Amino acid sequence: MKSKKEYILAGIVIIILTAYLVIHKTDKTHYELPVIPELSQSDITSITISTPDQSIELKKKDDTWLIYPEKYPADSSKIDPMVDIIKSLKVTALVSETKTYHRYELDPENKISVQAGSGEKVLRAFDMGKTAPSNRHTFIKLPDDDRVYHARESFKNKFDTTIDALRD
Repeated sequence: MKSKKEYILAGIVIIILTAYLVIHKTDKTHYELPVIPELSQSDITSITISTPDQSIELKKKDDTWLIYPEKYPADSSKIDPMVDIIKSLKVTALVSETKTYHRYELDPENKISVQAGSGEKVLRAFDMGKTAPSNRHTFIKLPDDDRVYHARESFKNKFDTTIDALRD
């Protein structure tokens, strides 16, 4: 009689554990990603790229990009990919909430800050770190947000440039 009760009890435990494993989903996301609205190409009339070593200011005048303050003409084949990335920036995953920016090269000594605007109005701003190990994402940090995110695409090399490299 005692072994019959043990078998019944073991069967009930197995059924409960099986039900728990079937019902419990472990692949849920427990956070919300920021929604970054897409911009149109014509909205962006200025771009500022700041690194620890230099700051590059680009402004669009008529249909030509100029490097300020010298007003050098900029190579549109290098500026257009930057504008495409800025206007369609997408956050795909939360990477870290710990504020350890050095690991992602988002610390003040390594980050690249990008600010795009229309006239004096800032439309988009973000800090860019290194390319993720997948080579399909870039680590970014948004203003007023201490978290680190994956942004779609590997685009650091497009912004890690010099004034001479951007000149037409």
